[in-house]
Amino acid sequence: MSPTGKRKHNDWSGKGRAAKLKKAYGITLEQYDKQFVAQGGGCAICGKPPKSRSLDVDHDHKTGQLRGLLCHMCNRALAYLRNDNGAARRASEYLLNPPWQPNS
Repeated sequence: MSPTGKRKHNDWSGKGRAAKLKKAYGITLEQYDKQFVAQGGGCAICGKPPKSRSLDVDHDHKTGQLRGLLCHMCNRALAYLRNDNGAARRASEYLLNPPWQPNS
């Protein structure tokens, strides 16, 4: 809670967290925690543990299928890539082999 008594966006404590997980994703806090442990306590993409907020529950927006727990940055990266596998592959290839040719 903030000093004004209003719940902050990233306040995942107590019953509020359990209720949000159930309403938004149909999972219990225990299921979230089990997945968190299964992922080694970190983001499924970058592996970093959460700092100031819980990991986001990533899901397919078309099917609702849960995919894993992601840090906010990795979750946003997927959104910016429009959850497009081809775009993600091209971005990976771009990072591995940048097209810029110096002195050409």
